[in-house]
Formats: sequence, C-alpha cells, structure tokens
Amino acid sequence: MQEKINNDVSITISAVRFPLALLVVYIHSVGDANAPLYDFRLFFSIDFLCFVVPTYFILSGFLFAWDINNDADWYKIKLKKRFHTLLIPYIIWNTITLILDYAKYYKGASSWLDYSNIINWGQILFYGYIDYMPINMPLWYIRDLMVLVLFSPLLYVLIKKFCLFTFVVVAIYYFIDVGPFIIHPVSVMFFLLGMILGMTHTILLLKCRFVAICVFVALTAISIYKFLGWHWALNIYCLTMPFLFIYIISKVICNESIRNGLIELGKFSKFIYFSHYPITLILSIKIISALLPEYSMLNYVVIPILAVIISVVIQITLKKVLAVVKVFYRL
Repeated sequence: MQEKINNDVSITISAVRFPLALLVVYIHSVGDANAPLYDFRLFFSIDFLCFVVPTYFILSGFLFAWDINNDADWYKIKLKKRFHTLLIPYIIWNTITLILDYAKYYKGASSWLDYSNIINWGQILFYGYIDYMPINMPLWYIRDLMVLVLFSPLLYVLIKKFCLFTFVVVAIYYFIDVGPFIIHPVSVMFFLLGMILGMTHTILLLKCRFVAICVFVALTAISIYKFLGWHWALNIYCLTMPFLFIYIISKVICNESIRNGLIELGKFSKFIYFSHYPITLILSIKIISALLPEYSMLNYVVIPILAVIISVVIQITLKKVLAVVKVFYRL
C-alpha cells in the first residue's frame, strides 16, 4: 500500500508554491542600475533569494521520489507525466519568447540572440531550447529538471546503494562549482537531496529545536558572503534556507485564511513561473514606468507584484476562453 505524504507536509507544499513563484519574479526584477539603492536591490534579488530555485529542486525531487518504491513501472509513468507538465510548456514558452525576441531584432531593437550571426535553424534551436540557458532564461530550471528526470533511474540506484557516497560526491561538485556539465551543479545537488528525502520518506519540515541553528547558520553564511565574498558561504546558505523558508510558511499557514489563500493562489504558480519572463514582467515595467517614471524602491517592490497579478488574470482569462471553446466544440 502506498504511503501518503504527511498531511501537514502536503498542505505546506501546496502553500509554499505561490510565495516561491512571487520571489522568482523578484529575482528577475533588479531594476535600473543607475537608480537609488541598486546594491541593496542586487543583493536582495540575486544573493538573498538565491535559495528559491534550490527550494524548487528539493520539492521536485521530494515529490518525484516519494512513491518510486511502490510501482515497478515508475519510470515510464513519470516520464509520461513530465512530458505533459514539463516538456510541452517548456517548448511553448520558449517558442513564444523566441518569436518576441526575433520581432525585436526585426524592428532593430536589442535582442537576446544575435540573429545576424546565426546561420541555420539548428543554432536557433540550440540557443533557444537546448543550451544551459534557453531563450526564456528562467526555464533553465525546467530544462535541468527534465534532464534529471531522464537520468532518474541512475540517481535512484546510486541513492539506494551508495546514498552517503553519492551525496558527498555531488556536494563536492556543488561546492567546487566548476560550471555546468550537462546540467548546473545546483540542479543535481538539490534534486538529489529532494530525492533522498522522498525515497526515505523523511519529513521536509524542520523540528523546532533545529530552527534556531538553521537561522544562525543561514544568517552567518549570507553575512560571510556579503562582506567577505566567499562563495562557499553562499552554498551553505542555499543548503539551509530552503528548509527554513518551508518551516516559516508552515507556521504562517496556521492561520486558516492565509492557508486557504496561499493554496488557492498556488494554483497559479506554474503559470506565473512560465509567463513572467518576459511577457508579464515587461508589461508590468511599462505600466509602472508610465505611472512612476522616476525609478525608486517603490518601482522595485510594485513591478513584480503587478507582473504576478497580470499572470493570474491571463490564466483565468485563458481558462474561461478554453471553457467556452469546449462548449462550442461539443455543440
């Protein structure tokens, strides 16, 4: 009989999706380098929030591996599911971004790809979909996740037979950070960690007695990185903060209204992740810049929130349109 995920953990995972999606938008919203408090904005978006994508990988690995032992055909089943939830959206959103990028190039505006030096479709496909950083840059997480899913039987065997050794080797690769080999070191590190927790049915939530330790380690690590620039400290910070963040959300949702709200908003998190860059973020920047032409901290705070609202509105609208189309199709 398949063991179910603890109800508190399941609810917390559902509730943590939206805050993570919102923070992803802040990661890509540093703003004008010539505007006030740029150093703070850069630190908050790039350094302080560097734990967000690792948290995604931990949750992905955890949910992916939880029921592996209970189905002999787990690999086939999970590949089929990820084809619809990862590959299809990945292709769609990179294609949309590629079309928008080429339109900018065609009009003489600055584009991400230099199409004048691209000699064939193969290069466009590579830089648009296959490279370590696809044309829709935040989707590197989806790209790496798909690669990890493809190699998941190997990870499964390594965890089952050499769990500690595998973790140590991957951790060394993560801390050395020699650059991506097939996928980024951070992807392997945190998906593997999530898989270990899932396969061993280890609860994601911190025990109360460990919270103070995690707070101390996280604050010390981010401070060392900030003031001394030691990159290994940022790696330790990223290993600590995902669990601390999940714990914080687990406490916040003790309030029923907040819990229900976050779970409901969590239904939009995937669409927010796929659509915010560049579509809703650019729309948000244009709207806020028209209202507040002098870039300030208010712009920095408001732009990601508006981008998320636009994504939510688009998803609701698309669902209503599709519902109408289905009705007419049945007629």
